[in-house]
Amino acid sequence: MGIISRFTDIMKANTHAVLSRMEEANADKLLEQYIRETKDTLGQVKAETAAVMAEEMSVRRKMDTQEQEINKFHNYAVKAVESGNDNDARKFLSHKAELKVKMEDLTQQYELAKQNTEKMREMAKKLTDDLETYESKLKELKMKLNMAKQQEKLTGVQSKFGSGSLSKFDDMAETIQKRVDVAKAQMQLEKQLSQDDEIAALEKKYAEKSVQQNNHIEDELAALKVQFHQK
Repeated sequence: MGIISRFTDIMKANTHAVLSRMEEANADKLLEQYIRETKDTLGQVKAETAAVMAEEMSVRRKMDTQEQEINKFHNYAVKAVESGNDNDARKFLSHKAELKVKMEDLTQQYELAKQNTEKMREMAKKLTDDLETYESKLKELKMKLNMAKQQEKLTGVQSKFGSGSLSKFDDMAETIQKRVDVAKAQMQLEKQLSQDDEIAALEKKYAEKSVQQNNHIEDELAALKVQFHQK
């Protein structure tokens, strides 16, 4: 299949090399292009992977059938020998040999199909990982672009109205951030307390098991002493 011949190129494709170009002015446009191309290739790989897997399963079924036939004619040969019909046994063994030759061909086909299936899965995995990397980077770039635009607007407002109103905005932002920090601290404390309770419960659980085990040992020792004195 065509996509198999591209295996080496796809597997060697370096996402870091692509992302190293992302400092260019049109970085978001380049990434969008790479994402489109990667999605198209991934779609082809998935389609052909299904076809290769179907081929592998088909050959496997043929091998199973062929193996059954080989065993069948082997058993026929055994029965013929047991009945004293050597000529019939030779015919059965001759047919069995022909089937084994076909079995070797099927085995080669199966190994090739199996290798191709593995390659297709490797390509699908790599393309999926690359796509996630590109989409994550694109999201990051768009966030930076939005922040830059907001900064430009903020700078324009500051130059127009002065810094007084902006300082009030900063004070309000700081107040909000402090409230967020307090909320986060409370969440972390609750999580820590929950973990401590869990550890304490586990410690108590296994401590009780240890005591029970020791009690069992003492009981068993006492029973042995009673048996000894009775002798």
